[in-house]
Amino acid sequence: MLTVSSHQQQHLFSSYRAVGLITNHVPCILRIHQRHSSHLLLTAIGKVFHAYRLNTLQVLLVSDPHPEDIQALAANSRLVFVAAGPSIYVYRRVFHLYQTLTDHKGDVQHILPFGDEHLVSVDAANTLRVWDIQSASVYLLLEFDPKNFHITCLLHPATYVNKLLLASRQGTMQLWNIKSNKLLHEFFINDTPATSSITAMAQSTVVDVVAIGYNDGQIRLHNLRYDETLVKFTQDFNGPITSIAFRLDNIPHMATGSSTGHICIWNLDTCHLISQVRQAHKDCPIAALHYIPGEPLLISNGNDNALREWIFDMPDGQSCRLYRERCGHSKSPRCVRFHDNEIILSAGNDGRLRTFHTILDNLSRCFGRTTRYRWEMELNEDDNDND
Repeated sequence: MLTVSSHQQQHLFSSYRAVGLITNHVPCILRIHQRHSSHLLLTAIGKVFHAYRLNTLQVLLVSDPHPEDIQALAANSRLVFVAAGPSIYVYRRVFHLYQTLTDHKGDVQHILPFGDEHLVSVDAANTLRVWDIQSASVYLLLEFDPKNFHITCLLHPATYVNKLLLASRQGTMQLWNIKSNKLLHEFFINDTPATSSITAMAQSTVVDVVAIGYNDGQIRLHNLRYDETLVKFTQDFNGPITSIAFRLDNIPHMATGSSTGHICIWNLDTCHLISQVRQAHKDCPIAALHYIPGEPLLISNGNDNALREWIFDMPDGQSCRLYRERCGHSKSPRCVRFHDNEIILSAGNDGRLRTFHTILDNLSRCFGRTTRYRWEMELNEDDNDND
């Protein structure tokens, strides 16, 4: 009779690794190495984060699980910051835990590195903290009344020393000096509807100019020095602006993401829409957009479990095509079978048949989509709703 020791029983059915999980609704981030040619792309999946090589989109490492789901990621030139629940975990060299910041009472929703020595964070109670990273102590604490100023975005404007720009659900912005703890200016954009809240914000390639995205689909380029709107764009799609990025290879283009999964490319010289990527992420918001410095490449991620890289090499010089991607099922798997010791076949409720390699993620493949199956699934879902 075969017997198993208690030590072996503890590890008999322990998890080995998860396959087919790429990203979720948390915005992905770029970690640029100034002295290295290889850069990293980090995405969140539940309680762990993945680090990908940017030039191949191959998984470099997977972090250890955190106590709670990850809500935000950020990085500076030396460190990676992970917000999970009320705690912020600081990693050195991506995977070595360096500090844990634990002063927040509620879940941390926004984090922003402020230089190499400080970190700005905002929790669910609308309380802002500025941390001294090395000592893990709070340098500054600001409490805001959510009824008057509910923080939605953080930005450190380029060349603005010690200045922090805050955007709100009420549609206003505040510029703070975090060293002297002074409110320097409050921005009221007069011609925006009273119900317009700011949902995205990004620094442009021009000093003093930032892009502001609203929940009604408007995008404004605003000059902070003169408190003046330079130009206004409007997306045709319903829903808020979810992300904004500026091209970083001396071409005046801006990319904006929508809540319906579309990407718009704008020419800032002519102030016109020049191309669109419809359904860049199927029926889900664009979580993040990042142009790669010095290259005609755009990174996007969404809650459809997909990470995509787009290249601008079309003959018109304006449109882009899908260059490479890493994706899994956007809906739950329906049937899973081992093909051999290393390959798993999976059919999902998204109507796609995929193979997942248990060792090398870059060998995973998609065999396509079954339109008839998807149509039948939609009919079954409608019948269930009617019942």
